[in-house]
Amino acid sequence: MMGDKLFLNMKEDHVVLFADILGFSEAVKKNESVTIHDKGGIIVNFPRIYQIFVETYSKEYQEHLGIKLLWVSDSVIVSAPIANVDAIFFVLNDFTNQMYCSGLPLRGVITVGKLYHEDNVWGPALVEAVEDEKNRAKYPRVILKKEYVDKLSINPQYRQYIVESDIEDYCQYEFLDQNMDDFKNRGADMTASLSVYSQFVGRQYKENPLPSVKEKYKWLAKKLLDAVNRHSTYIDEYVSANERWSTISGEAERLTSHIPFKVYLEKIVQDGVMP
Repeated sequence: MMGDKLFLNMKEDHVVLFADILGFSEAVKKNESVTIHDKGGIIVNFPRIYQIFVETYSKEYQEHLGIKLLWVSDSVIVSAPIANVDAIFFVLNDFTNQMYCSGLPLRGVITVGKLYHEDNVWGPALVEAVEDEKNRAKYPRVILKKEYVDKLSINPQYRQYIVESDIEDYCQYEFLDQNMDDFKNRGADMTASLSVYSQFVGRQYKENPLPSVKEKYKWLAKKLLDAVNRHSTYIDEYVSANERWSTISGEAERLTSHIPFKVYLEKIVQDGVMP
């Protein structure tokens, strides 16, 4: 007999990241007949990417980080007690990079509230995140309410990349700046990632006929262009000291500056100009 009430066994003060892999459903339909042995173009072995990710974030590693993670189809849910909020951003950075390198951007929301997360997951924090991802986030980004930013004790290494957004009372997390700063701080090469990121944005912009989809990738191209410009000095110094090559122009060329990335992305940002 159905009872009048449900005991949901939810825990207080949990941080939740809900992220949607944009374009995944359409990619499944488009690539359902592709095999790993197909010729022509670059084949992304998505099952292998998934396998590596879930093996990396094993039950033991999740316990070490103090998180719980669930990846089902095009949705990823990561949760943690508020004391472990930094682990949410650690996973967010890693997963975003993995998806960008696969040609799939993320759109997500971080919330705080009650949650049950074991083999299944439910709670007001998740409901809020799902609704905000659908109705507010709009572009390939991760947003969170300003009140949550104020409430959470976020390490400065992540907090510095949380900035105001165009949505009233919401902030957004600047993954691209974080990613490029990480390369810079390690004295590492970011040109390979820039090539992959730029070309996937350009390809998605060019191949998607819907204006609403083009708008999202134009927005992402502008964010990437701004990040490239902010890091142009480091990029130029690195490529002048190290022989780096790129196919960003359509054929292999030796990089001498950040200009090829800038020109390519500017073509996407400019109305009606296709890369």
